Amino acid sequence: MARLARRSMAPSMALLLSTVVACTAGWAATPDPALAPAAGAKPPKICLVLSGGGARGAAHVGVIKVLEQYRVPIHCIAGTSMGALVGGAYASGMSVEDMEKVNAGISVEKLFREKPPRQELAMRRKADDFRNFVGPEIGTGAGAAILGKGVVTGVQLETVLREL
Repeated sequence: MARLARRSMAPSMALLLSTVVACTAGWAATPDPALAPAAGAKPPKICLVLSGGGARGAAHVGVIKVLEQYRVPIHCIAGTSMGALVGGAYASGMSVEDMEKVNAGISVEKLFREKPPRQELAMRRKADDFRNFVGPEIGTGAGAAILGKGVVTGVQLETVLREL
């Protein structure tokens, strides 16, 4: 399925990359003097916009890798959902190689396992290991019973996002 997603995104990524490279290359050397930038003009700023899409959003790492290979400067990054995670990781200084390692290590089991590593637990949760506890958590508050937030609490997902 991942190969199918990469294959279907390849034409779009190729078009985006060729457009960016053509624009930046055209700035450096324009054959027609009438179209050349004025003396002292600044080169255009390039903003990378990354979309969402869950696992397909990880393909943005490949786009950033190719832009680095072509030495295309990225002045700003905007993104939504997975694109925001990839853009934020890159903008904070995370290398493409590190992002690829994180992507390779992510699995469904890792994301949705409800018991995070012990070092990630609060002391109160660590103390629960020594009690006989079976069943869902139910509490009371404001005169009503309070049930858990859902089948998947997202604790492990939060751990993976913090790693980024």
